Amino acid sequence: MVSKDASKDSIMDKATANIIPLDDPQEKRQAQVQMKFMNRIPKAALATILSSWLYFAYSLKSLLDAQAGGLSGTPLKVAWLALAMQLGHATMGKAKRQPALRLTGDQCPSVDVFITYCGEELDVLLDTVRAAAISDYPKNKFRIIVLDDSVSARIKVEIEKLGSQLENVFYSTRGSRPKTHTKAGNINHGLKYVTTLPGGASDYAAVFDVDMIPSPQWLRALLPHLLRNPKVAMAQAPQRHYNLPDHDPLNQSMHILFDVIEPSKNATNSSWCCGSGFVVRRDALDGIGGVPEESINEDILTSFYLTAAGWRIEYIPEDLQWGLIPQSIRKHLKLQMRMCAGIISTAAGAWSPRARMMTTGEKYGALFPAVAFSVAVLINTACFIAIPWLLLTGAPLVAYSTPPQLRNISVLFLLKLVATFSYDFLATKAANYKLSLTSNSNSWPIPFQFWTMVRFALSVVTGGGVPLFAPSGLTDIPAATSLAGRIKVAFWDDGFVVHVAIVVSLLAGILNSVLASASTTTLWQALFLRAFWPPVFMIWSTYLEDCSIPISYALNPPNTMDRSTLLDRDPKTQVAYPNSYAKDPANDLCTEMELSKILQATRVIKPPDFTEADRKDQSAEEEQVALRSSNMQSIATAFRALALGYLITTAAGTPASKLVSRNHPHVVKPKVFLIDMFPPEGDVWYNIPEFNLLERNITVPGFSPLFPDAHCTKDGSVCQVVTGESGAYRLIRQYFGYLILQVEINVASTITALTFSPLFDLRKTYFMIAGIAGISPKVATLGSVTFARYAIQVALQYEFDAREIPENFTTGYVPLGSFGPTQYPKSIYGTEVFEVNDALRQLAIGFAKTATLNDSSAAMAYRANYASTSAYKAGSQPPSVVACDVATSDVYYSGTLLSEAFENTTKLFTNGTGEYCTTAQEDNATLEALLRGAIYNLTDFSRIIVLRTASDFDRPYAGEASTVNLFYANQGGFEPALQNIYLAGVKVVEGILQNWESTFKKGVKPNNYIGDIFGSLGGAPDFGPGSEFNNNPVTPSSRKRVRSVMAKRAMAGMEARTPE
Repeated sequence: MVSKDASKDSIMDKATANIIPLDDPQEKRQAQVQMKFMNRIPKAALATILSSWLYFAYSLKSLLDAQAGGLSGTPLKVAWLALAMQLGHATMGKAKRQPALRLTGDQCPSVDVFITYCGEELDVLLDTVRAAAISDYPKNKFRIIVLDDSVSARIKVEIEKLGSQLENVFYSTRGSRPKTHTKAGNINHGLKYVTTLPGGASDYAAVFDVDMIPSPQWLRALLPHLLRNPKVAMAQAPQRHYNLPDHDPLNQSMHILFDVIEPSKNATNSSWCCGSGFVVRRDALDGIGGVPEESINEDILTSFYLTAAGWRIEYIPEDLQWGLIPQSIRKHLKLQMRMCAGIISTAAGAWSPRARMMTTGEKYGALFPAVAFSVAVLINTACFIAIPWLLLTGAPLVAYSTPPQLRNISVLFLLKLVATFSYDFLATKAANYKLSLTSNSNSWPIPFQFWTMVRFALSVVTGGGVPLFAPSGLTDIPAATSLAGRIKVAFWDDGFVVHVAIVVSLLAGILNSVLASASTTTLWQALFLRAFWPPVFMIWSTYLEDCSIPISYALNPPNTMDRSTLLDRDPKTQVAYPNSYAKDPANDLCTEMELSKILQATRVIKPPDFTEADRKDQSAEEEQVALRSSNMQSIATAFRALALGYLITTAAGTPASKLVSRNHPHVVKPKVFLIDMFPPEGDVWYNIPEFNLLERNITVPGFSPLFPDAHCTKDGSVCQVVTGESGAYRLIRQYFGYLILQVEINVASTITALTFSPLFDLRKTYFMIAGIAGISPKVATLGSVTFARYAIQVALQYEFDAREIPENFTTGYVPLGSFGPTQYPKSIYGTEVFEVNDALRQLAIGFAKTATLNDSSAAMAYRANYASTSAYKAGSQPPSVVACDVATSDVYYSGTLLSEAFENTTKLFTNGTGEYCTTAQEDNATLEALLRGAIYNLTDFSRIIVLRTASDFDRPYAGEASTVNLFYANQGGFEPALQNIYLAGVKVVEGILQNWESTFKKGVKPNNYIGDIFGSLGGAPDFGPGSEFNNNPVTPSSRKRVRSVMAKRAMAGMEARTPE
């Protein structure tokens, strides 16, 4: 029973406070990659449209010139029809991807979950009900209602039996299912039924198709998007399928819809309900009169009505449900015809009396998909007839008056083809889909869609019916298994004889075109202008391939796996989820891109005056293109190899003098090099009065593709690099500013590329890492400027969940190779601690203290909360310049326990010398790359300054929750921290430049050890186990000895953990 708390608003408020972002690195990386491609789609679409219309405009001009020059009769008609057919085939804001959120805790709103059933297999239904019933959600806050439109006594018994076991499962039926208002009427019946249950209707309603198995987290993933925005009526998840055959020959996965179209629509508040896997506000649904029954595509019409009523629909790109696709081509075809009728009837629903809340513009918006779909079907149907006729005439398919005109038409078509291919490439990559030039148009159902449109039109005139609902969960295969039986069922019963006729007529037309060309003296030229005229060739070759699909499918159906082999089932509970094989993206993608198809489509672009020698040269060039294209995937690897070239040269023992040359007159020799991590940090250095970093922009191989340039002053004395994050930077705006999600990999790659680039001489360059960071209130406050002596990689440890640590452990972090949090690590990687020049640090601090630091009223108000705790007195003071150290971690952590744990790690790793204060993610990676350059005398490790400004506190004040501190608090430190990078940093830069000759040119002599924990640059580290190189710089022989020592340590550590 769903509990109904009188203080409903209080529950909602508590639930909203328990929303957290899902920290899934793999999901973030995948989202970044897909969004990168998605956000390039609008430009590619514009390029496609412009190139298409440019091609058509010039082709039309050429045809009119040819007509004026005397072209007439059948050739003129053929040319006009061919151009019109191409025009009909002309294809043709940025995508918005919602963040992954989770609703935590037990303070959750109530939900009614409806599962619609109308005759599918019992085991399919039970698998969905069981999975939904054990969702990770408070059991008294949701209930499962099976809506049975089959009126099956057996289903009633099975569901009621399940309900007695699980308590939150109910059965309901509306009696004999009427011929109209199919799924929509069933859901509306369910909405009325739950009002009769104890507690009445729930706050939210959810719907699943009978075959869609929900993931355990689906409610906690979708509800946060409704709770945090009261204007959102519905949250919709994509539909995935776990029984797709290899290579998905019928294009049933709908990846482009769910991974490209829906996210793009989400950016313009025009997302559609997809019929399953959605949660909707009950009051919003009641406000539009329930699920619209005017269309068999009730999901799309529901979307229109909700949007017209002022609500938003959010599309959430998380894989939260997995269902079945029809495993026979007959059932897939019925589904296609139903969708066709639904799209058309949706337009009619938008003009029904019930749609009075829709504006005229919104009604025409609802009409557009039906019109666009209908026009596409009509054009393709006409082309199915026109293409064979064009080929059978034997006449040229392009009209032109001069050979240069034909050449220009060919070149423009090639540009159009490249633009279209680029658009398709971006769309398929955004959908995590392999690009294929085969069967992507999916045009084979068009004859049936055309017939459905005719039936629908007749139904409007005569009052007849439209195609009824075909359940998608059915998995039976036609009984006829013999070849003769399959041919009869497919070609006669299912109507695929139409496709045989299309294929035969196309082949006849091609043969006739070839014979007509053979009668001329220039066979290749004639073929080029007839059947193999590229624009028309692209159309008929697509039709030929597409229409072969149902024929091939009928004659040789793909192997289908038994559903039980695709599920992992718990033997106790009988709950089943799709296994890893069933979910594998490689199992549901189109075939790999075939380069030969590209060459085939683009090879003939020269006018008819080319010679045999030209043709041979062209073939040779095509082979080179093929070779280059086949190696396109190696380009990224080559750049990474260049960026990390040091690793190769180290292994080979190549002297640095042979690696790069620093004596070229155009090599830049900066005095100061600024290292920023993401655009807001970099932007503060632009348009400043002291110097202009944008006067000289140098593209450096191996830099991030997003930030490929180093920016320098005209004389090269000051330069800057923005290292960028992994793939693309993500800025998540919070009330207090921004969270910056970064990883060390991209930073290390960029700085290594810089260090080993022959474009720069960095041997006397001062590097200043200049970025924002978290701050410990024990040491400093928001907006403060810190200069570090140590950079400590605090998260390079073993980790236990804090809920599972032994009683004598103070934290779940344990140094590598040790057995407790307070033991020094016995397994040393070499990047744990770096120490920089303290004498240089003190000079930098002196320069920075001459700056007037920025502050904000929000930061003042927030840091005042720390004054009540004596240990946090420094956190309540105004911004200042502080000498303290930086903790590096890929994990963006927050909270007192973790901060104190890493504070102890800082003390432990530095033998009590270091003072923990700032938290960042990149510094150890940057320092490792610079140190490796220093080993080869390419950089000077004594010339490094680590400047970090405080943008937010690493822990809450007394009485504040850690989640509030991280996610919701308006700390007000972000803007002051950015400004203080410049205000304090520019004083350091000016100090170095102004005192170059007297102090900084010769270098600032360190009064402390500098380098890494190994002692790679020589000297004895004042932390860790001591130098691994006998206090001498690293050499090939000493490296060999260290590797041996480390191997022995690793073996000793393994033996210590092996029980006797």
